[in-house]
Amino acid sequence: MNFKKLLNIVVFCLISLTIGCGSGEKKADKKATLPDFQLHTLDGELVNFTDFAGSTVVLDFWATWCKPCLHEIPYYNDLNAKYKDKNFKLLGITMASGDAATIQEFAKQNDIQYPLYIGNQQATQAVGGVEGFPKTFIFDQKGNLVKTYLGMHPDKIAEIDKIVGESL
Repeated sequence: MNFKKLLNIVVFCLISLTIGCGSGEKKADKKATLPDFQLHTLDGELVNFTDFAGSTVVLDFWATWCKPCLHEIPYYNDLNAKYKDKNFKLLGITMASGDAATIQEFAKQNDIQYPLYIGNQQATQAVGGVEGFPKTFIFDQKGNLVKTYLGMHPDKIAEIDKIVGESL
């Protein structure tokens, strides 16, 4: 690997970690709706995300190497268990984390209990961009984007739980 390529990777990782560790959140643009894109499950099945229309949907873009993302896994497991029998979908979209087998092994080792998909540029473009990890989008049952989060902060999961609970 040449020095320039290594330097670019290091700069990308530093920017991602800095942004991902932030506490950015914002009210969503009410015009944004559940995007239409397709991704593969870890088993290779192609899924169209408009199939989730009519459900409250939490899309979480994350990476296996992202420390704040890893911290959120048990909280997302709890959230998924709490609402799994309701009209709710928690979907983990894994970015820059290797092939399906690598991600499956990681998911097993970290006891991830919600559906995972292999992310791509089409998915990040469909949501208007993912500038760091974790990046989380919440859509209500009408498909409207309610809120987005960039990074992790202490109240994020409680806020997501409240939004989901109120939307069901």
